[in-house]
This record gives sequence, C-alpha cells and structure tokens, in this order.
Amino acid sequence: MGCAAAIPMKITISPNLNRTSISPVDNLYSLVEEVIQGVNKINAGLSVAIDKFETVTGLHNPKRGLACGVLALLGCIAAYLDGNLLKVNFHILDCTPGISMDFSKLSENLSNDFMLWVMVTKEIESAVEDYECLAVKFKSIIESYQDVALSLQTERSNYESQEFLKLKGIAKENKIKLKESAEFYGEVLGKIKNYMSELEGIQHGLQTQELTLEILRIGQHAKNREIDNPVILMEKIGDYIEDVSNRYMCFTIN
Repeated sequence: MGCAAAIPMKITISPNLNRTSISPVDNLYSLVEEVIQGVNKINAGLSVAIDKFETVTGLHNPKRGLACGVLALLGCIAAYLDGNLLKVNFHILDCTPGISMDFSKLSENLSNDFMLWVMVTKEIESAVEDYECLAVKFKSIIESYQDVALSLQTERSNYESQEFLKLKGIAKENKIKLKESAEFYGEVLGKIKNYMSELEGIQHGLQTQELTLEILRIGQHAKNREIDNPVILMEKIGDYIEDVSNRYMCFTIN
C-alpha cells in the first residue's frame, strides 16, 4: 500500500434493529447492536485523535498521511532547537510513539502538538486491542446465524402463518441495517489496519540515520523561512516532506 490517508467514512452508525419476539433471533440482534456500539466507540475515539493531529500538522488539504505530519512536526522542533535535538534529550524508540524527548523544553504549541502525536499512537494501539475483543463477538454472530436459521425453521410450525409472515417482514426490514453494520465493521477494521501500517512505516523510517538527516534538512528549511508551525511548513514544502515520507516511511503489513 501507499502512504496516502484513508478515504473519509462515517464516524458512527445506529442499527436499531427491530425485535421479533423470538428469543434466538432477538439475542442475535442484541449482540449485533452491542458489537456495532463497540465499533462506534473505537472509530469515534480514533477519528477525533487523528483529526486533531491532522489539523495541527496540515494534513487535510491536500490529504496526506500521518508520516508527513510527524516529519513536519519534527522539522519545526529541529528548527526551534537550532538543529540540536540533544537539547531535549531526543531519542529514537523501537516502540510507539517512535521518539522520546523532554517536550517541556519546547514551545507550548510544539509541546502540545507532540502530545497529540503520542495520543494518536495510543488510540491506534487501543483500537487494535479493543477490536480483537469485538472480533470474538463478531465471530460468535457468524457462527450462531446458522443455528438461528435452523431454529426458525423448527419453530415455524408453532406460529400461525400470518404471525410468521410478520416476523419475516421484521427480518427483511433489518436486513439492510445488518448489511450496513457488517460493511461498517469491515471498513473500520480496514481503517485500523491502514493506520497500523502507517505506524509501522514511521517506526521503520525513524530507525534510519538517513531520515534523521532529512529531518534536520526540513528543520533548516523551517529555520530559514522563520516557520515554527507545522501547518505553515506543510504549506511551503509539503511536496518535499511527502517525498521524504514516501522514501523512508512507507511500510506494508502483510
């Protein structure tokens, strides 16, 4: 995959499935709603954190990947420190958020922007963990679907035909919502995978000495232009930053 950010999607959906009064069916519907509410919570938290970081690093227009925001931020930090990252005890980590520093020695804006990046990495990792828990329930939904279908066929003789037709109508009404729920589940899963891939790419790139030199070059560009804001830096040299990102910070999870 490339380093482009994911296509915008819904933040939350509300299935609100109608009930049938048949316990196996209604239990299944309840489980679906529970899973989707969990997906809603994951996606909302992730979307807010990502949007905040994209906003403070100028990734919205044109749309660019998280790696570009990290580079713009680190470039501004390098400029603020006159290229001497040791002033803040700068270290590359082999885990997220990929870098550590004494951000209390930065300007308030740069310190806040760095903390937003830390928040993004935590949200992505939390999303993975939470989704793994929901995946167990989602698997249970799939496995129980056949059992529910068989149960309906078995109990069909216990219902008057008119009542059974009514229940079939409810199921038909829910079908569209169930389809939307399944699609939303898959979309959010794909979104999380994409962000995890971006994190892997950023981690991988930060380990290279070449990228450190590029960060210092970006910082020099910022210093020469007296830029201390990642958004403005992205406006001025965004294409160059994106080229650096593509060369050093793209990584695919197999």
